[in-house]
Amino acid sequence: MAEAPKREIRALMIPIEGGNLVLPDVAIAQIMSVLQPVPIDDAPPWFLGMVPWQKQEIPLISFEVASGMTTSNRRQLSQAVVIKVLGDNEALPCYGIVMSDIPHPVRITGETILPSEDAADVAATISCNVQIDGEDAMIPDLDALESMIIEHMPAKAA
Repeated sequence: MAEAPKREIRALMIPIEGGNLVLPDVAIAQIMSVLQPVPIDDAPPWFLGMVPWQKQEIPLISFEVASGMTTSNRRQLSQAVVIKVLGDNEALPCYGIVMSDIPHPVRITGETILPSEDAADVAATISCNVQIDGEDAMIPDLDALESMIIEHMPAKAA
């Protein structure tokens, strides 16, 4: 009898100041260089502002700060990953998450992913902590994150 094909998810391991995020390729629109974001009045510290991307303004956030992680005050805004919102949400088609280094591709199968030892200690923005090929990563809760962003979007952008 033929062996069933392995199910595989292609993803990117995205370095952030507090560790790594892992996101499926289908959720990623682009890796972009970041200019200084235009700040939003009364926005929380994790909402860094709006940045231009493909003839539109999109929110730029710090996942680390949104998740309650401590970060250095010397953050250099140089690159971000642009996330495609996978539902029908005209108010938020895309947004950016600041990266701390260059992302790399990973292939996830049942053999390469394991729950992390600190899997129970997660913020509302994190679905779970995992290890992929021995490398620690966080799977973000994109629905929770997107709800937070929409709540703080400027009126003209929302």
